[in-house]
Amino acid sequence: MNKIFETVDKIFFAILGGGLLFNVAITFSQVVARYLFNSPLVWQEELSGVTMMYLVVIGTTWGIRKSIHISVSVVSNILFKKVPIVPDILEILSYIFYSILAIFQGFQLAHLTRFQKLPTLGVKQSYIYGIIPVSGIIMLYFVFEKIYELWKIKRGDKV
Repeated sequence: MNKIFETVDKIFFAILGGGLLFNVAITFSQVVARYLFNSPLVWQEELSGVTMMYLVVIGTTWGIRKSIHISVSVVSNILFKKVPIVPDILEILSYIFYSILAIFQGFQLAHLTRFQKLPTLGVKQSYIYGIIPVSGIIMLYFVFEKIYELWKIKRGDKV
């Protein structure tokens, strides 16, 4: 099971790294085109924005996997000193809530924008916003991974 989680982790890391490099490359090409050739690329701004949105949504999903989202550990250490699993359960419940919200609202947003297109790229906006429900589904996968890890800890296994 850990091999699957690690493989998914490597895929996400590659997607995020490649997306960031791609975004830097198209932004750099825009700067070169604008200042060297005095002719800006009209499609660059939209593509950069779409790429950045994808990176943020995928990064948020990966943040759940890595548990790197902001938490107030000082408060949880004081309030839940006797029951240290409570903050983990609250974290999981909040991720489940956010994932379900992303899935349903993302589908609704994709449905509402199904007839709209980006002006310069000509891509349907529903394809762009489709990443939101997909990321919600992937978040749920990572939440189940966290539940599996907590269950293993509770059983006394190594994680």
